[in-house]
Formats: sequence, structure tokens, C-alpha cells
Amino acid sequence: MNHKVFFDITVNGKPICRIVIELLANTTPKTAEDFRCLCNGEKGNGKLSEKPFHYKGSSFHDVSFGVNRFWEGIPPAMTGA
Repeated sequence: MNHKVFFDITVNGKPICRIVIELLANTTPKTAEDFRCLCNGEKGNGKLSEKPFHYKGSSFHDVSFGVNRFWEGIPPAMTGA
């Protein structure tokens, strides 16, 4: 079964969109399960770092060309550009 996960994106504390990702468990089951766990935080804290083991509160450092095209429809005032 393929699960879907999502990232709620905010800029300057304001929600601007939700990115929904379908995880292809039928093709890459281990990768899909690992990514799903990182999205929902169910694994708790990292064993060595003891820091939360999830994406919540993370920021985008670099945006690839394919993903960058996603932002084209968002008004500059909402993205801080």
C-alpha cells in the first residue's frame, strides 16, 4: 500500500501551501517506510544525537530546478522574494 505524507510550508510564519508526496512502497518499500517515519516522527529521538528524528521545523536549504518550478505560482509577497 502506498502512503501519502505531506509538508505544510510556511514563510515568515505564514502558511503558503501543502506539498503532498506519495511514497511508492510497492517499488521501494524500505525507503518509503523510512521517509514516512521521518515525516510523522514516530521513531522518537535519534540514538546518538538524542535530537528529534523528524522533519518538523526543518527549512529548505537548496531547491532543485524541478522543485523550484513549483514556486513560480506563488506571489513574491508570500515567499519573501
